[in-house]
Amino acid sequence: STDGALVSSLLANATPDVVVVMITLADTWERSWDNSGEWLSPTDSEYAARIEDAYITFVTGMVEQGVEQIVWMRPPVSSYASDGTTVEIDSSFLDGGQEVIERVVEAQRIERPDVVSTLDLRAWFEASGLADDPASRPDGTHLSPDAAATVVEDWLVAELAALS
Repeated sequence: STDGALVSSLLANATPDVVVVMITLADTWERSWDNSGEWLSPTDSEYAARIEDAYITFVTGMVEQGVEQIVWMRPPVSSYASDGTTVEIDSSFLDGGQEVIERVVEAQRIERPDVVSTLDLRAWFEASGLADDPASRPDGTHLSPDAAATVVEDWLVAELAALS
């Protein structure tokens, strides 16, 4: 959820200068909002509008709480082994779901360039060779501790410093 109560609870004890966000899969899962049994995908206009509203609420809430900068990171392509052996690319990277999220984030960057910026972790991850190393993401999605340290040390710190 990206409602105002969540934003307030996250910032109850501290207000960071920078909030870094990376949405990989959760905002691309099919959803039903009306209990009618009609499931929507991110490429449906109603779904995309709801995501856009939620992200606007998130950004607005963060700014109202004193956050000066929000950095959205474009995630690496995720995969998983649904049968335990055969690795498959998550469908959101193939069916347009990720593109919907990218368009919504880009609209926020254009609307609020003083607050919202983007970083392309996917491009760096692929160029670094980590995308081709199964040990970097044993489950195909989440970074191993070593890979996370590499991302932070070799890329993220410098990218965040360049934004300030």
